[in-house]
Amino acid sequence: MLNYGRAQIFFILGQFVTILFFGLFTIYGKGSDPKGSADSATNSSPRQMADIYAMFQDVHIMIFIGFGFLMVFLKSHNWSSIGYNYLIACWAIQITILWNHFWEQVSKYYDNQNHSFEKLNLSIQTLLNGDYGAAAVLITFGAILGKCSLFQLFGIASIEVILYALNRAIILNIFKAEDIGGTMTIHVFGAFFGLACQFFYHVRNACKDERKLDCGNYLSDIISMTGTLFLFVYWPSFNAAELIGSSQQRAVINTYLSISTSVISAIVWSKILKNGKLDMEIILNASLAGGVAMGCNSNIIVLPFGSMLVGIGAGTVASLGFGIIQPLLRRKQLVHDTCGILNLHAMPGIVGGIVSAIVASRARDNFGANYGNIFLFDNEAYRTASQQAGYQLAALGLSIGLGVFGGLLTGLITSTQFFQPPPKELLFDDTFHWHECEIDHQTLRSLFEIGKKILEEASDSSRQIQRKRIDHSLVIMDPQTIADDQDLDILNLHRNKKIN
Repeated sequence: MLNYGRAQIFFILGQFVTILFFGLFTIYGKGSDPKGSADSATNSSPRQMADIYAMFQDVHIMIFIGFGFLMVFLKSHNWSSIGYNYLIACWAIQITILWNHFWEQVSKYYDNQNHSFEKLNLSIQTLLNGDYGAAAVLITFGAILGKCSLFQLFGIASIEVILYALNRAIILNIFKAEDIGGTMTIHVFGAFFGLACQFFYHVRNACKDERKLDCGNYLSDIISMTGTLFLFVYWPSFNAAELIGSSQQRAVINTYLSISTSVISAIVWSKILKNGKLDMEIILNASLAGGVAMGCNSNIIVLPFGSMLVGIGAGTVASLGFGIIQPLLRRKQLVHDTCGILNLHAMPGIVGGIVSAIVASRARDNFGANYGNIFLFDNEAYRTASQQAGYQLAALGLSIGLGVFGGLLTGLITSTQFFQPPPKELLFDDTFHWHECEIDHQTLRSLFEIGKKILEEASDSSRQIQRKRIDHSLVIMDPQTIADDQDLDILNLHRNKKIN
């Protein structure tokens, strides 16, 4: 049966309006102009073109594979996690390109009232900045994962990108703060936007989680680890793609070192907090905190050990967030942050912002004549190092404030019935969102009967493995639980040993 609901109408209208705006306000840049000479195939040398495209593709992989697979940890929400990530990122990329240009023109007019509006020259750099805007939206998505419909996400992305581009224009063009990897403009803004927004998305019901779907299982966590590894491998490109020369190489090295040390930090804190064992949630997320904190520091930290210290600090606060703060907030039913963006993006982002202010206060000594170039000045004497440190903190404060304001406003608007939210009984459940998405319970029940027979023949001590993984033995679950919760742990079959 055909369904022409309001969501479909808004999707297609939004897309056609975006196409219209691209037709009116964008043109190909010099390197891609079809009327240009054969020698103008790129804005620079072929080698430079290949380099920027390679880094753009790295970031592109992070957006669609890294973020997408990282969110697949919810055991009954796999399709929606990766599917919505795919769809909303494509929408956010398009409108980010337009809104970035709009606020760029406004900021130029702020500097020079004689400035007239210019069309946007599209380039790979433009596409890269579109990906950065999508990253902010996907971070916000992490706070309400499993609690929202696609239409709600469409509304959130449409509003958030406007404020994201405004925040970015103020920080980079007016404050002239250093944030090349988006610690404040992407991670802090997106995280606080999402944390404010989630207050309108079934906080109490999600914290209770009576159906026990707000968690992963053995298989879903393995898939999620794939996302973590993609993010880990490509994060240096995320923090260095917009740089050139020695600054770019320094950013790659610093990010590489920082994120490596945050992995070690996450491992250590996991074993401290979890009675000597590793915790998958901490390893999946807190291990990436060094990349977040290094975004605004990647090219301004001038000694390698400094980036390693930042990684240790960021990994520590993220691990403590996942191990202590997040469980406490859920028990008190104050915040339900599905993916833990408070711990992975907000707190390491704040750490990174503060570190950038400290580093900026010493920047004139560290960079000498290059001081103005590093901090985007036309004139080295434009401002003192202490003033620059103040602007770094102002950028951090603006990202938090605008993120909270925008998140509260957007959450209030998009949580209404107009945006077709999922019923509270079907949170974290793919069956509400997808056609022909159901688990074959008959197969699961058959597996249950096989396992039950094995258990009946086993010793009393062997029966204690029920619902637990010991020595890769068979995990058996109550069939009613399977039917209600759609838990896939039943598929974790005995592989290496038989129960005697």
